[in-house]
Amino acid sequence: IGNYYDRTPTDPFGGSCSTQSGDLWGGSCSPSTPRDDSRYMSSTYPRTVTVAPGQTVTQAWRLENTGTTTWSSDGYALVHTTGPNLMALQRAGVAERIAPHANTRFEVTFEAPTAPGTYAVSYRMTHGDELFGQTVSLSLRVAGPASCHSATLGEDVPSGTCVQVSYAGCGMSRCGWYACSDGAWFCTDPDVCSADDSHANSMCTPPPPPPPPPATCAALGCGDCTATPGCEFCPGDGQCHAAADAASCVGGTTTAPGVCDVCREIDAACADRLDCCGADTNPNIQCVREYCEDVSMCSMIGDTCDATDPMAGCCASAVCLPNAGGSTQCCLTPREACSADADCCGFERCEGGICRAQQIGEPCLNTEECDALCLSNHTCGY
Repeated sequence: IGNYYDRTPTDPFGGSCSTQSGDLWGGSCSPSTPRDDSRYMSSTYPRTVTVAPGQTVTQAWRLENTGTTTWSSDGYALVHTTGPNLMALQRAGVAERIAPHANTRFEVTFEAPTAPGTYAVSYRMTHGDELFGQTVSLSLRVAGPASCHSATLGEDVPSGTCVQVSYAGCGMSRCGWYACSDGAWFCTDPDVCSADDSHANSMCTPPPPPPPPPATCAALGCGDCTATPGCEFCPGDGQCHAAADAASCVGGTTTAPGVCDVCREIDAACADRLDCCGADTNPNIQCVREYCEDVSMCSMIGDTCDATDPMAGCCASAVCLPNAGGSTQCCLTPREACSADADCCGFERCEGGICRAQQIGEPCLNTEECDALCLSNHTCGY
């Protein structure tokens, strides 16, 4: 028996060109459908590459044709599929025919962005509009300026940030300024730091200047009065007083800014009803005899009142004074509109719808019901 390798090889396919007439494969082996496929073999930058902002990088990929078709310039190309453009070719065509099991090299040049970050792009083979084969990629890391660690702040701060320290440094006994520049600290002047990226040290803040001496309090408006040391506002008379004579203010003085609101509370002095808080929505809020009052709580004309507080409880222009019988009630003074004699104070009479003042020689209980004085014998006179 001769050597195995000396034997004539057997062609498994039958036919006129074969050593035997019959097909040894039978009907189990038939021509396959054409198939496109590719396999990644190698690249210039298989891992993320760090570059400077705007730097150009040329990436080369080598791919093997693992399909059953031959690649050619007719419809075959490596095309961009995902990621940013990076100023690169979006389609790299096949320069020569690449048969199955052969390989070829594709080369694309990219431009890195200027902003720091990591940028990844992917490419894949295509035949016409159909993508096929393994995906190839490039990952670029654009490095930014390094941050610095601040022991004063207890944290890392970005490059360009300024920090003031409370200890000696930068030629100063204390409170020098440092700027972070790409991971390193350098002495600097605070004038070169913007307000957005500088950190002043609270221990270096100078004490506030002493307050200016008080102005003449009486000349100040309410807002300036409450903000000026030594001056206090009196809501009762609407005037600014020196703190030393606050006792002259009926009801007391205050430095609370809220007192300077545009409206006055109940019992505060007023010139018009709109000076009173709530008058614009509540018709019961009135300016009664130059004081803000809620007239829904007051007594009507003819009702008894508290003689110790002439303003207490009387509505509109009524005052609390004795009537002809001697008791105190809410009544109207001369020249006020009336309906009956009982509406008018003391011995006044209601004539023509108006309270008429008593004349000289007529009886009175107080001066307010006389055209002149009410004498000690309760008679109007000079």
